[in-house]
Amino acid sequence: MAQTYDYQVQLRWSDADRQGHINNGKFATYAEDARIEWFEHLPGREANVPSSGLILARQEIDYHRQVLTQGEPGKRMVMKCATLSVGRTSARIREELWGEEDTSPACTVTCVLVNFDYESGRPSPWSDAERSWIESFTAQED
Repeated sequence: MAQTYDYQVQLRWSDADRQGHINNGKFATYAEDARIEWFEHLPGREANVPSSGLILARQEIDYHRQVLTQGEPGKRMVMKCATLSVGRTSARIREELWGEEDTSPACTVTCVLVNFDYESGRPSPWSDAERSWIESFTAQED
C-alpha cells in the first residue's frame, strides 16, 4: 500500500467467540470505525455540516487468517486505509487489518463510499479539495 491512514484497533475480549476467535462481524466494525475516523479529516468536514455525509454503498471482506484475542501481541492491530479510485460522487477504498508481526493482512475490506447530500437526497460531487485529499491516499490495486 502507498500512503495509508492508520487506525489503531484494540482487540477486546468481547470481540471473540467461544474459541477466542474474533467474530467475523467485528472486522466490519473495525473497518467502519477506521473509515469514520479517517474521513473526519476530509476538507470541509471540520465544520460538521449536518446536511452532508458518507453512505456505505458496498462492502466486501476477504478473511485471510483467523485472529485470536490471545494471539496478537499487545492485543493491538492496525487498520491501514487507502484509496483505490475516486469517481464524481464516490470513492472506492481498501482497508487491511494488520497484526504487529504480520507479513500479510489478516483481512482485506474493499468498499464504496458515496458522498451524499441529505437535504437533496442525492449523491453530491466531491469538491476539488475533497478529491485531492482522497487521492493523496491512492494505492495500487492488487
